[in-house]
Amino acid sequence: MLRRALLCLAVAGLVCADAPEEEDHVLVLRKSNFAEALAAHKYLLVEFYAPWCGHCKALAPEYAKAAGKLKAEGSEIRLAKVDATEESDLAQQYGVRGYPTIKFFRNGDTASPKEYTGFDEGRNNFEGEVTKENLLDFIKHNQLPLVIEFTEQTAPKIFGGEIKTH
Repeated sequence: MLRRALLCLAVAGLVCADAPEEEDHVLVLRKSNFAEALAAHKYLLVEFYAPWCGHCKALAPEYAKAAGKLKAEGSEIRLAKVDATEESDLAQQYGVRGYPTIKFFRNGDTASPKEYTGFDEGRNNFEGEVTKENLLDFIKHNQLPLVIEFTEQTAPKIFGGEIKTH
């Protein structure tokens, strides 16, 4: 009887060994449980991070809050993370070249996850020939953000600058 109970515990331990653990409602994925997590969750948003990355550290609390909210609402979307420094094979498989990289997996599809690129949404890229005139024009047109708080300090810059339209 005791042997049977120990055998059942051992089998249960093996079955659960590769199940993703959670940290602050975020699934912690490894190569050994990645496929299982994709199969178990219809929608999976996965952050590939490095523990030393400042942007990753800044993202972590908000990512955890979002994961907790989605889980509490009973959403089909789950948030997960992969330490790309430990799971370099996974990072390489999904083309991770910088941190954090966030990929959205739908219905277990590993062939074409959607990559989140919103990190640079406020960035303005200079395109064109590098000349003094083009650079000055670029700087003039990008010195003010698209939305700026109107205060006594910003009024002269808004109304007195060379930019007449946005």
